[in-house]
Amino acid sequence: MRKPRAIDRLAKEFEKIPGIGPRQAERIVYFFIKQGPDFIDGFASAASDVKNLVRCSECRSVSETSPCAVCSDTSRDSSKLLVVANTADAEAIERTGKYDGYYFAMGALLSPLDGINPADLPLNELKALVEKKRFAEVIIATDPNVKGDATALLIADALDGVCGAVTRLAYGLPFGGDVEYADEITLSGAIDGRRNINKRSNQGKVADGVKQ
Repeated sequence: MRKPRAIDRLAKEFEKIPGIGPRQAERIVYFFIKQGPDFIDGFASAASDVKNLVRCSECRSVSETSPCAVCSDTSRDSSKLLVVANTADAEAIERTGKYDGYYFAMGALLSPLDGINPADLPLNELKALVEKKRFAEVIIATDPNVKGDATALLIADALDGVCGAVTRLAYGLPFGGDVEYADEITLSGAIDGRRNINKRSNQGKVADGVKQ
């Protein structure tokens, strides 16, 4: 029996999702078919809505508006900026309720083997934002792995002398772990235990609770 082309076509699209192989992709397609037209229409509509999202002009997070709701909120702590790899990581931090400053999403982490070099990262945008907003502390919340460590060092170097303190989340997060998937308790501890990593950490006032 010949498989309909529509099944192969949709399965190929699902295969583009990280972690989804050919067999898994095909099972997802048959699940869609089993659910029926209403489910498929709802999925297509939701996917179309995602297509209309934009990137915030200030923090680079994915949002429905630009500036996003967080950047537009003047009640937040204007002394702190937390740098994350992506919007999902910012949402994970936000769920802890331990942080009420602003965010900046890098969009990617340094990975020369994957073709992502320092010039491909928005370091100049980040530096310009820090200079414009005069943040007293920039908290780096990249994943505790090789890519995250390398990116954190790049950020610290780019911001050297630009703000009072450049800190990083404590290693309550396991090495190789993802910020996005860490639980709220672990992330809260990592925020509380953050350490100063910039070259001029002994110059200027360091935020309360930050370890030298």
